[in-house]
Amino acid sequence: MIDALHIRPRRRLLATLMVGAVALIGALGACTPMQVFPALESLAGPPWTLAAWQSGEPVGEGIEISLVYLDGRLVGRAGCNRYVMPVTDGYSPGRIIPGKAVLTRMACAEQAMVAEARFVERLARVDRFELRAGELQFIDPAGGAKGALVFARR
Repeated sequence: MIDALHIRPRRRLLATLMVGAVALIGALGACTPMQVFPALESLAGPPWTLAAWQSGEPVGEGIEISLVYLDGRLVGRAGCNRYVMPVTDGYSPGRIIPGKAVLTRMACAEQAMVAEARFVERLARVDRFELRAGELQFIDPAGGAKGALVFARR
């Protein structure tokens, strides 16, 4: 009889601990992480517009640089011309392997052409992307987060 009295409180304690653990796991799963390493497909949808060349360096006035992920390619406007760049998932989440960009060949103002050349060169060097606080960052391994191309949804 004494053993039975001691077993029941232990079972009650174990059940309480299990319910608490399940609740804690559920609460942690609902948290939004500060940094997300998404799949390329998450870039599909409305266009992303280049907001800054890196943290604190805005894109020039009147320069339109955009991208959308569509069927294994990044497509958009590169400042003057339209571009298509094949891209594949890398070896871990958020890692990418960019291919060679193909651009139309229109002539534009010098400022747009300079921005385009800079964008295409930088985009070809990125090896990963992240979503942070509603921004998309393409990160160049040589420049790290400071060398990121920073995009926002239109």
